[in-house]
Amino acid sequence: MSFDAKVINVMIASPGDVQRERQAIRETIHTWNDVHAADRRCVLLPVGWETHSAPALGDRPQKLINDRVLEHCDLLVGVFWTRLGTPTGEAASGTVEEIRRHMAAGKPVMVYFSQQPVAPDSLDRSQYDALQDFKAWCAEQGLIHSYDTQDEFRVAFARHLQLTLRDDPYLKNLQRAVAGFSISDLPGLPDEDEHQISEEAKTLLKAGINDNQGVVMVGHFLNGDLIQTNGINFAEGCDARGRAAWKSAVDQLESKFFIEDRSGKGQVYFITDAGYRYAEKLRADQQDRPA
Repeated sequence: MSFDAKVINVMIASPGDVQRERQAIRETIHTWNDVHAADRRCVLLPVGWETHSAPALGDRPQKLINDRVLEHCDLLVGVFWTRLGTPTGEAASGTVEEIRRHMAAGKPVMVYFSQQPVAPDSLDRSQYDALQDFKAWCAEQGLIHSYDTQDEFRVAFARHLQLTLRDDPYLKNLQRAVAGFSISDLPGLPDEDEHQISEEAKTLLKAGINDNQGVVMVGHFLNGDLIQTNGINFAEGCDARGRAAWKSAVDQLESKFFIEDRSGKGQVYFITDAGYRYAEKLRADQQDRPA
């Protein structure tokens, strides 16, 4: 079924040595849309110079990208590994110029730095040194995130995207602008309609509030999966479909901000205040139903 939605353009900014991260960002955005676009009436559109620009003459290449692509973006995600990029005449690289312009416009910027190993012979020392200087500058401007593996990046970015959409004033205002959108629809303020999450998610949350630490543990091993809270492994003995349902339950609870992954590793989730309140509501509703 069709629906009206606000489009939030997400600029992917990086040098050429992080192609896998660029693809991971796109896939994470598409997953967010699959889960949230219809009920939040908001669609995230991944944007990059390689997909959203066309040949043109008459000005600096980077200025053309700024004017035709960057200017129309709402959120910028920058990723670096070993290179800073090619100087533009106004900045140390195109990515740096994009980040600075986006910040100057008062729009949100998320910046990531890879710490994955690299073959020394492949390293351009001047590029790497320039990158370290820029990383130090970014650290002075706010919060940055470093990661060690591709999987860690995917998990961290998915969580950070949720938090940024929930907390950043610029993005919250864009979401409020959607026709018919109310403040209760904003990320981080979950709809308390119990039908918005699966029965597995409800069961997991209700069990979780009885756990002494308020924790849900998630792990994947050769002999099976672990989705455990309050001493119960809900994935134990399940077939592939059952394990997928429990894994989806974890994803649903995180997307509703009923649990949070504080480490960003996708292994230990803590029940939030909203999670406790919602689980208690589920229990109260269940007790009020006639036998």
